[in-house]
Amino acid sequence: MSGGQRQRLGIARALACDPKLIVCDEPISALDVSIQAQIINLFKELQSKFNLTYLFIAHDLAVVRHIAKTIGVMYLGKIVEITKASDLYDNPLHPYTKALLSAVPLIDYHKEKKRSRIVLKGDIPSPINPPPGCPFHPRCAEATEICRRKMPQLKEVDSGHKVACHNV
Repeated sequence: MSGGQRQRLGIARALACDPKLIVCDEPISALDVSIQAQIINLFKELQSKFNLTYLFIAHDLAVVRHIAKTIGVMYLGKIVEITKASDLYDNPLHPYTKALLSAVPLIDYHKEKKRSRIVLKGDIPSPINPPPGCPFHPRCAEATEICRRKMPQLKEVDSGHKVACHNV
C-alpha cells in the first residue's frame, strides 16, 4: 500500500468506533504534497459529515492553517500561544510563533521578497532539564530578566487570544 492508502486506512479505522474526537499526530508529514492535499480535503469532508473534532498535531503551520479553527503553539511541551487560526496568522504575539510563521513560505512572490526571516539563535534547551523561567528565553531576542527567572502564565491578551510571555 502507498503512504496515502495507509493513511486513508488509518482514518477509516479511527472512524469505525464513531468517535467525536480524533487525535491526528503528524498525519501527513510522510506524504508528498499532492497526497497531503487529498488527505487534508478528506479530513475536512469527514469533519463536516460526521461532526468530528480533531486534535491535529503537526510541525507544518502551512498545513495546519487549512485544517484548524483554533491553534495552540507549543515550545518544549508548553503552550506558548493559543487562538483562532486566522488571528494566529494575522497577529502572532509570542516570539516563538513569530519565528515559526516567518519560516512558512508565502505564495505571493513580492510579499515573500519583502519579509524578513526570524532565525533563532542558540540551542534548544533540554526538555528533561529545562532552564528556569520561560523555556524559550535562551533563544528569544526579546527576553528580559523576568523571563530568566519566572515562568510566564498563559494569559488572555485579546478576546480568545492567550499568550505565555512576560513581554506581550
